[in-house]
Amino acid sequence: MTRIRKINFVGILLNFVLLLNGSTAIAQDSAISQTDSITIAKWLKTAELYLNKPGELDPDLRFAEKNTRQALVFSEKLIYKKGIGQSFFTLSKVYRERKDQKKAKDYLGRSIEIFTSDASFRLAEADADIELASYYGINDAGDLEKKIALYRHAIDILSEKLPNSIKLADQLKYLGDLYNVKEDNILAIEKLKQALIIYKANNFYKLQDIYCLLGAVLNRTGASRDGLKYLLLAEKCALKSGDSTSTVATLYNRMGIIYNSLNQRAEASKVFEKAMRYARRNHDNDAVMIISANLGWSYIRINEANKAIVTLKEALRIITPQDTGHYINLNTTLMEAYLQKRDVDNALKYNDAIKSLIKQFYLYDFLLMNYHRAAARLFLMKKDFKECKVQLGAMQTITQKTKNIHDMAGVEEIYYRLDSASNRPWEALTHFDRYKQLSDSLNRRNHDRELTQLQIQYKTEKKDMDIASLKQKAALQERTLNSEKLVRNLSIAGMLLFIMLTFVLLGSYRLKQKTNRELQSKQNAINGQNLSLKHLLKEREWLIKEVHHRVKNNLQIVISLLDSQSSFLVDENALEVLRESRHRMHSISLVHQKLYQDENLTGINIKEYISELIGFLRDSFGTGKNISFEYDVEELLFDVSQIVPLGLILNEAITNSIKYAFKNRTNCLITVRVKEITENDVEICIADNGCGLPPDFDFNNCSTLGMNIISGLTRQLQGELSIFSANGTNICIKLQRLKTLGGIKDIRHEKLNREA
Repeated sequence: MTRIRKINFVGILLNFVLLLNGSTAIAQDSAISQTDSITIAKWLKTAELYLNKPGELDPDLRFAEKNTRQALVFSEKLIYKKGIGQSFFTLSKVYRERKDQKKAKDYLGRSIEIFTSDASFRLAEADADIELASYYGINDAGDLEKKIALYRHAIDILSEKLPNSIKLADQLKYLGDLYNVKEDNILAIEKLKQALIIYKANNFYKLQDIYCLLGAVLNRTGASRDGLKYLLLAEKCALKSGDSTSTVATLYNRMGIIYNSLNQRAEASKVFEKAMRYARRNHDNDAVMIISANLGWSYIRINEANKAIVTLKEALRIITPQDTGHYINLNTTLMEAYLQKRDVDNALKYNDAIKSLIKQFYLYDFLLMNYHRAAARLFLMKKDFKECKVQLGAMQTITQKTKNIHDMAGVEEIYYRLDSASNRPWEALTHFDRYKQLSDSLNRRNHDRELTQLQIQYKTEKKDMDIASLKQKAALQERTLNSEKLVRNLSIAGMLLFIMLTFVLLGSYRLKQKTNRELQSKQNAINGQNLSLKHLLKEREWLIKEVHHRVKNNLQIVISLLDSQSSFLVDENALEVLRESRHRMHSISLVHQKLYQDENLTGINIKEYISELIGFLRDSFGTGKNISFEYDVEELLFDVSQIVPLGLILNEAITNSIKYAFKNRTNCLITVRVKEITENDVEICIADNGCGLPPDFDFNNCSTLGMNIISGLTRQLQGELSIFSANGTNICIKLQRLKTLGGIKDIRHEKLNREA
C-alpha cells in the first residue's frame, strides 16, 4: 500500500542513523531494561491521559507534549525504536488537537516509517493506519477509497494479531459503514456480519448501532423486511441497555423509512415521531432537520398536511445558513404540504425562498428531483405551463443520469396532466401510456423481487422440511426396533432395581438418622461459638471507639495548650506558627472525632469531612462574606491511613489561599473538588481565583513548610502532585483510593442498594 509522507530533515537524519545501526537498534530494543521501558510508557500514558481529557485546553496539550518529548528524548538516547515510534505517534495526536494538520501528519508519517520497519510493531502499525485514516473524509471519492484502504490494512493486521477481539470487531463495523457510504452493499453487509459474529462471541450486548446499520443497508438492497428485522433487534438492544443517545434517533428514522417502503405509513409516522423526541432530547439539530423532513413527508402521505407544516416550520426556526441541503429539503417538503392543501400562494413563497440556491450549490440528485417535482406540480396548479415544462426538463436531465424508473414515471405523469390542462389530448394519452408502462414495469420489478425472495425462502424451508421428515422416519424406525428390546430389558431391570432400592432405602434411612444426630451436635457447637464471637465483636468495636475518643481528647488537650501558650506570646511570627499548628492538629482531631461518632470505624466520608474542615477554617480566620467557598465533592469513603495526610494537605492548601491569594481583591472564591476518575483513582483539586503563583515559581525547589508538607504527604500517598496558575492557583493531586478494611462498599453504592 502506497502512502504519501512529508519527512523533514530531522526525520531523514533519524532514519539514516537507524539504518547504519540497524542490528544494534534491534538489539537495544530487546536489551532495554524493564525500568527504562516502564518509565517511557509512563510518560506516554500520562500524555494520552491529558490528550483524552474533555475539551482542547492549552495547558493540557502543553503538559501532554512535555511528557511525550521527554519520552522521545529518552528513547532516542537508548536507541529504543518502539519508544521513538510511539512518541512520534502521540505527538501527531497533540498537533491534531491543536488543528495543526501539517505537523500532525508529519509526525504520524515518521511513526509509520518506524512501525513498518519491524514485524514486532505490527499492532502499532495498525493503530497508525487507523489514525491516518481520520485525515481523509467521506465526501470525496478519492479520499473515501484511501480511507477504506487504510482500514483494510489495519484489519488484516488485527486479524493476524488479535483475532476475534472487540478491537477487530470495531474496525470491521467502521469499514462496513464506509462501504455503506460508498453504496457497496455486498461488502458492507459482509463486514458488518463479520463484526456481529465477533461481538456475540465476546458476549458484547450493546449491538444497537450495528443492527441499525445492517437494517439500513438491507433496506437499500430491497430486502426491507430483513432490514426491519434488524432494526427491531436494534430497538430491543437500545431499550435493554437504556440507550437514549443519537443512535436511537437514527434507529427510529431508518425504521420509519422502511415502514414507508412497505406502505405502512401510519406506523412510519409513529416511529418518525419517536426519532424526533430522541433527537431533540440530545440537542442534535442536524438529526432534527433530517427527521423533520422525513416526518413531514410521512404526514403528507397520510393526508395530514397541517401537521407536516407545523413540524417543518419548527425545524426551519433552528436551521443555520450553512445548512443549505437541509434548508432546501425542508422548504421543498413545505411546498408539497401546501400543494396538498391547494394553497398555491404559500407554496410559491417557499419556492421563491430556495429557487436561487438550487443553481448555486451542488446537491444530491434526490434533493434536486424532489425540488423540481414539487416546482413542476406548483406551476401546473398555477397554470404557468411554460415554467412547468422547464421543471420537467430538469427532471428528465436527472433521470437520464440516474435511470430511476420511479422518477421517470413521475415525469410522464406530470406531462400527462400538463397536456390534459393544455387541451392536447393525443399528447396526454401518449404520456399517460408511458406512465402506465413505467408504473407496471416498476410494480413488476418489485413483484419479481419479492417473488424471488419468497421462492428462495420457500425452497429453503421445503428443503429443511424434507431433511427433517427423513430424519423423523429414520428415528421412528430405530425407536420401533429398540422398543421391543427396551420392554424386555425393562422388565428384568425393574425387578433387580426394586430389590436394590429396598436395600438402598433401608441403608439410607439408618445413615440419615446417624447424620442428623451428628449435625445437631455440630449446630449446637456453632451456635455457642457465634454468641461468643458476637460478644467479642461488640467489645472490639467499643474498644476501637474508645481509642479514637481518647486520641481526639488528647489532641484537643494539645490544641488547648497551644491556645494557652499563644496568650503569653507577643511575637506575631510565633503566634502564626502556633495558629497553623493548631489548625493542623484540628484536621487530625476531626478524623478521630468522626470515627468515634460514626458507626463505620474503618473509613471517613470525605464530603462530610471537607465540609466540617472548611467550616472550622472559615470561623478560625473570620473570613465572613469576604471569601466564598464552593466545593464539588463526591461521597467517597477513604481509609484512615489516607484521610489524615489528605486532611493536612487540604488544611495547608486552603490556609495558604485564605492568607495570601486575595490581597486587595474582591469576589474571592476558593473551590474544592473531589472526583473519582476511574473505579479507584481519585483527583483532588483546591483552586482559588486570587493573584496566582509568581512566574518563576517551581514547587520542586520551594522550601516553605506548607509546600514541603503538601509535597511530602503526596509522596507518602503515592500520588501525583501538580501546581499551576490558571485564573488563580490550582493544586491538584491524583491518587489511588485504598479499599477500606473489611471490603466496605462505596457510600454511593450503599445508597443505590438502599433505594433499590
